[in-house]
Amino acid sequence: MKRKTFVISIISLLLIGNGLLLYMVFHPASRMLHEGPKELIIEKLHFDAEQIAAYDDLIEIHRKEVRRLQEDIGRLKNELFAHLSDEIAPQTFDSLTHRIGYDFSEIERVNYRHFQEIKKLCKPEQMQAFNKLTHELSRLFSPGPPNPGRRRRP
Repeated sequence: MKRKTFVISIISLLLIGNGLLLYMVFHPASRMLHEGPKELIIEKLHFDAEQIAAYDDLIEIHRKEVRRLQEDIGRLKNELFAHLSDEIAPQTFDSLTHRIGYDFSEIERVNYRHFQEIKKLCKPEQMQAFNKLTHELSRLFSPGPPNPGRRRRP
C-alpha cells in the first residue's frame, strides 16, 4: 500500500510541475521575461519592418533617458547614504529625498511618453491591438519577483 501511495504522490507532483511549466511558457508576463518587452510589443502590434526600425530608434532614446535618470538616482542615493556616518541637516535630507522622488516620477513620465510615441507608429488597423495592449501594460510592467536572469550593474 505504501508503494502505491508513493507512486501516486510522484505522479501528482509531476502533473503539477508540468502544469506550472505550461503556465509559465504561455502566460504573457512570463513570455516577456524571456523575450523582452520589445519582442512582445512587436508581436502584439504586428509591426512591419519599417515600424520595427522606427521602434528601435524610440527604444534607444527611451533607454538613454531612463539610464540618465537611474544614474542620477544612484548618485543622489550615494550622497544621501554618505550622510549616515555624520549628522545630516533636515533640509539636506528633504532635498535629496525630494530629488530622488522627482527622478522616479520622471522615469514614469518618460515611460508614458514612450508609449505615446509607440502609439504614433501604429497604423489605423493596429489601434485595436494597441488599445488591448494598454490594458495589459500595468500587469506586464508591474513590479513582481525579481528576474534571476537579470543582473544589476553595481
